[in-house]
Amino acid sequence: KICQSLDIEKVKLVGASEIQNLDYGFEAYATQGFNTPDGRALIVSWIGLPDIDYPTDKYDYQGAMSLV
Repeated sequence: KICQSLDIEKVKLVGASEIQNLDYGFEAYATQGFNTPDGRALIVSWIGLPDIDYPTDKYDYQGAMSLV
């Protein structure tokens, strides 16, 4: 489980929920997580596969940045 916080006095997880996979393959690389000033937890990853042709190949790059 993942939780929002820990109630130390009650020794209980607060806001617990099941962990959810966000990527079931190899498309996400170098994922970084961070907390925003308003309290949200976000992640950003480089996404894409090197062995696939993309429309952006003609501009000499592949993939994209993802924000979850």
